[in-house]
Amino acid sequence: MWDFGIENGVVMTARAIYEANIYGSGGTIGAITTKRQPASTVIDAAGLVVLPGMIDAHVHSRDPGFPDKEDFFHSTRAAAAGGVTTILEMPNSVPAVMDAEALRKRRAYLADRAYVDYGLWGLALATTTSAEFQAMVEEGACGFKFFWGYALDPRTFELVYNPAPGADLLDPPSDGQVLEIFQRVAQTGRVLAVHAENQSVIGTLSRYADKLGYDALVQSRPELTEIMAIHAAIDLAEHTGARLHIVHLGAAEGARIVHAAAERGVQATCETCPQYLTLSDRDYARVGTPMKVYPPIRSEANRQGLVMALKEGLIRLIASDHAPHTAASKKGPLDQIPAGIAGVETLFRLILDMALRGDLELGQVVRYMSEEPARLFGLYPQKGAILPGADADMVLVDLDGSWTVSADKLHSLNPLNPWEGQTLKGDIRATVLRGRVIFQDGSIVGSPGGCFVAPSNGQSSRALISSGSIQEQS
Repeated sequence: MWDFGIENGVVMTARAIYEANIYGSGGTIGAITTKRQPASTVIDAAGLVVLPGMIDAHVHSRDPGFPDKEDFFHSTRAAAAGGVTTILEMPNSVPAVMDAEALRKRRAYLADRAYVDYGLWGLALATTTSAEFQAMVEEGACGFKFFWGYALDPRTFELVYNPAPGADLLDPPSDGQVLEIFQRVAQTGRVLAVHAENQSVIGTLSRYADKLGYDALVQSRPELTEIMAIHAAIDLAEHTGARLHIVHLGAAEGARIVHAAAERGVQATCETCPQYLTLSDRDYARVGTPMKVYPPIRSEANRQGLVMALKEGLIRLIASDHAPHTAASKKGPLDQIPAGIAGVETLFRLILDMALRGDLELGQVVRYMSEEPARLFGLYPQKGAILPGADADMVLVDLDGSWTVSADKLHSLNPLNPWEGQTLKGDIRATVLRGRVIFQDGSIVGSPGGCFVAPSNGQSSRALISSGSIQEQS
């Protein structure tokens, strides 16, 4: 007898859709079959679509270190409620994940707070040696994040967006030091994720912005500032062999530049976020300061360009860049308030809505939000797949349902977001993590049970699953 079964559902992957029952034990899928089989616990998925659990590769819970903004308990509950079964947590905590010891300690600290599975990014600094990068890999780092051009607080390694004159800061690395970062990360084989904005150009343009307000913000951070940094990053990746990943892409032209580089053999990929796909600068009059993110949300033409790039397969994945701030901190002059929004819980729901309105195919949703993140970060087919041997991570969706974004229903510690009040097509009926229901009919189920996940070396993945076909078992 199986531990669990999901019966009568319509299974959807990036490439196929079919009716089937799913059974498993020990947290993994054991059989996908049209036949009924005995199971201790059964979920009736009649009328629902069963998708592989979503993966959010870009989450800032900042735990420990910034308890007023977010913590892992709340961010992973939000993930579960949003159909996200695995998150990859960024390294900007206190202490920052800048060496193997810090990674071990953070992994242990987060273990009993996680409602979903999680991986950890390491921080790429000019001072990080090749040995230190490799040690973090051996501890399971999913990749390394490089905040290009930003000064850092030397105590917390937090980004400093608006440095005060004479402040004690770690200066951004020189071009030569950036080259060394690319070289050292290339040696590990892990992804180097780059926040691609040219801070020097932003500083100059900020002095010439013609007025205060959102228009001035966009004028100080036009597409040019991303494009310049992307070109430079691609050149460095091509020279060093690093696996470059551009995070939170906001400039549509950037997708075509990254794709062209990949076509000529550079290991380059990019991600974008729902805020760039669903909002434009015209929304600021309605939304206000909760809409501030970096890179900024720009024109409607740029938004449409990003959607088209997704349709054409130029963008590798969609992530949230979940980075909540308190409501109080989001009040004040636009140039002084922090950038960032709560997004992990609305990530899949917003992209599902896009698909149900005809902007994407449902198969593309699975591709960009489950399969491709798993492949890029060495988790496939343990994650990102509905196949025998894979982790039984799934989200059950009612395509005919709807859901309204409301801060009082969201699970983040600070749920301030730019989609408040919007009604989205589709609804999540249940989220399943390794065969266990963790969210159902609007409520979190059970206690934290998420596990740390690390990239595989590929051998275990090939041995895990030999076929993508339906497995008939009796």
